[in-house]
Amino acid sequence: MNSFENELMSCCLDHRIIEKEEQYIYLKGEFSFPLSFTGFQGHFPTRPVLPAVIQLTIIRLLAQQALTRPLLPRQYGKTNFRSIVEPEQEIIVELKLNFSALNVDSQFQLKQLDKQKISEGSCTFSYL
Repeated sequence: MNSFENELMSCCLDHRIIEKEEQYIYLKGEFSFPLSFTGFQGHFPTRPVLPAVIQLTIIRLLAQQALTRPLLPRQYGKTNFRSIVEPEQEIIVELKLNFSALNVDSQFQLKQLDKQKISEGSCTFSYL
């Protein structure tokens, strides 16, 4: 992991595999980003907001940890960003991975603590 990815994962309060089968993993993570988090720099200086690309990076990093392999995003589908993530806000990440020898199909949701959706979508990863 590079230094930004390490900083991003340092904002992870907890992550765990909830269910695991031969070619399926369901996991959850909880995150909170301090105002000093690099990802807020320059993205609306008067009202910092976590950029969508960082939300997608969270998905990749959690998938990599669950599969213990580096991944490369190949295709995103049906991705919808419904609300913003502000500094100090705790969020829940839910990730379902279906994997084969060739690729990983994922479905994800980011939610506020009250379960209101922040973003959701799907991504296909290839192995590096």
